Amino acid sequence: MELDSIIQDMLYQQRNPKQGKKRLFQPEELENPHARWRINKESMGKYFKLSNIGINLHIPEYNKIQVAHKHSFFELIYVYRGRMKNQVDRIKIDLEQGDFCLMNPDAIHTPVTIGENALALNILMTNDLFEKSFMNLILDNQLLANFFVDSLFQKKQEKNYLVFSQQYLNQTTIQEYLKRILTEYFHTALYQQSVVESLLSCLFVELTRGYQKQLEDTSHKEFSKANLSNIIAYLAENYKTVTVQSVSEHFNYHPKYLPSLLKKYTGKGFSDIVQGFKLSHACQLLKQTDLSIADIVEEVGYSNRSYFYRVFQKQYQMTPSEYRKRIHTSTNLEHFPYEFQ
Repeated sequence: MELDSIIQDMLYQQRNPKQGKKRLFQPEELENPHARWRINKESMGKYFKLSNIGINLHIPEYNKIQVAHKHSFFELIYVYRGRMKNQVDRIKIDLEQGDFCLMNPDAIHTPVTIGENALALNILMTNDLFEKSFMNLILDNQLLANFFVDSLFQKKQEKNYLVFSQQYLNQTTIQEYLKRILTEYFHTALYQQSVVESLLSCLFVELTRGYQKQLEDTSHKEFSKANLSNIIAYLAENYKTVTVQSVSEHFNYHPKYLPSLLKKYTGKGFSDIVQGFKLSHACQLLKQTDLSIADIVEEVGYSNRSYFYRVFQKQYQMTPSEYRKRIHTSTNLEHFPYEFQ
């Protein structure tokens, strides 16, 4: 059975529910259009066919009920057809066909599909699913680890959602996994729960691979537009205390990619650039002051004197003392302290 046939069957079932099924929102609850509702697993029971996984469609009829709400579970939206606008914590997100949007339980959101035939697939996952089945996969990947771990342990996050752009995803593979997930989900068979969980793990692997490409591409584009000299100037001014994390936060880059971007555009690694500024300042102090070597080591930000001696000698082929002596006795020393090039 092809994915489109499964989706069409789901669409029919949702538009023609069996008698006795409750609506997601009762009429009296919709009188206040600005209300925010927390929807728990119990109120979504008909969509949780498995103990910790629920699947349904966001159909055009739902657009009439634009209620800001959040869940007691994670929600993964896949724009199967058309487009969608999703407002999450007052941030407006435009989603194209093939995009995914993952939201944690704290995300207050209002999804609306665009177009008469637009459809989105919702995969609902309880917290314990991630704790039990996905934790090893998540912790092995820094890109998702912070998002899920902070969500599970209720740590406040800058964003309560992640967007996986379709242009970085292998749609053939994605749709094959979705087809298999839906087939297993709606057709009871031996080991159904385990199979669906395994297929979801495979889906998250594909999303993670695409997200990594997406993050790299976005970072490169932003970096190429930025003034590289601003970053270098910041390193030169704060070389004593800077870390990859602190510089990344200051310039709004992901700490995993800033070093590789610096390497790409300068030919030097983050540590090499910082160390160069430290050694350059050390040379200035050796030339212009009578500070002891120990004081200079501390002044330029090294905590280990032996390490300072080692990197200095490697850079200049002489010890700091030899450098000071030669610079004071010769005006023709062909030596230039480290400069960024």
